[in-house]
Amino acid sequence: MQTIAEVNVLVKNGLGLEEFLDNTVKSAQNSKLIEVNAIQKVQPLGEISPVVRPGEATADAMQSQNHGR
Repeated sequence: MQTIAEVNVLVKNGLGLEEFLDNTVKSAQNSKLIEVNAIQKVQPLGEISPVVRPGEATADAMQSQNHGR
């Protein structure tokens, strides 16, 4: 958080992987910080994988648990 409080620019990839940064940026209280969301200028290749939160199961995880049964 100390670093975010001191930097001028924060570049996020914008694919939903930086959700954890929202509260950190607010807590840093850096009024000079410019946030750049890179996805606004770039089209991702292929499908975007959803963010999986701890405790959530994915189809791949469920399949691997049943593998060999």
